[in-house]
Amino acid sequence: MYGNGVNAYNATGVMTADPKRLVIMCYEGAIDSLKLAKKRFIAKDFERKAKR
Repeated sequence: MYGNGVNAYNATGVMTADPKRLVIMCYEGAIDSLKLAKKRFIAKDFERKAKR
């Protein structure tokens, strides 16, 4: 229901961010993905570990 608004908000944040902030956002996304993969690996949920 609110997905389009959230997506528009996130897109605006990316489009208006300075280059340094974009790099930080990329690192934050990578760190979040690694944390999720580690959690799923520990839970032996190997199939879902490979998906986002």
